[in-house]
Amino acid sequence: MGRQEKEFNKGLEYIRQLANRGDYSHALDEMEILDMSYLSNARDYSLVAKVYEENDHLIEAISYYEKSLAKFQSASVLKRLIDLCIEERQFVVAADYLKEYREVDPVDTDSSIFQYKIDVETGKTIDVLIEDLETYIKDVGCDDYYGYVLALLYVKKKKYAKCKDLCDNIVLWFDGSDYADYAKQLKSFIEDYESGEEKPGRAKMIKQFFRNAEIDEGIGGTADDLS
Repeated sequence: MGRQEKEFNKGLEYIRQLANRGDYSHALDEMEILDMSYLSNARDYSLVAKVYEENDHLIEAISYYEKSLAKFQSASVLKRLIDLCIEERQFVVAADYLKEYREVDPVDTDSSIFQYKIDVETGKTIDVLIEDLETYIKDVGCDDYYGYVLALLYVKKKKYAKCKDLCDNIVLWFDGSDYADYAKQLKSFIEDYESGEEKPGRAKMIKQFFRNAEIDEGIGGTADDLS
């Protein structure tokens, strides 16, 4: 091992220490003075990718995660690549990595959420989005956030009974959480609607239900009929 390579390894170890402390900004400064041609294994490529990711240099992060993956097939690296490709709107690439991820870890429930995220961003129909989330909820039992999102999608498809049942399940599993409270409010809203009770500001309430989940009211391309 030559002197330059030894200096590189010393610098890389310091970067690893900084990253372990969460000091990613300083780690990036140190990383940019190193000759990355000395990187040789998946672990080190992933370290560099993580530093770039934490500093919002996502294209560079994707590049180094891909180099890590070329050295060693890793489920955790594939998950990072899927997430980052979705964030960078590289949906075809994200879908390819998702296919590979399912081969590596066919039982992991996150694959349904990745599929949902890709389908949302590529404008799939509400029926496709519902199928994605139903698969996920079936696998995990319940989830307060994605359960609440699924309940909203049921509303858009006028599946009010399914919406209310799911809201009950969210409250049962996660009573006290923000999304359990939102689920209670949504169920009460649906019950008032079904009873024919007129309430002022109904359209505003609908918009708030969707804002609670930080999703667009037009998700899935189907309008609700509750306003």
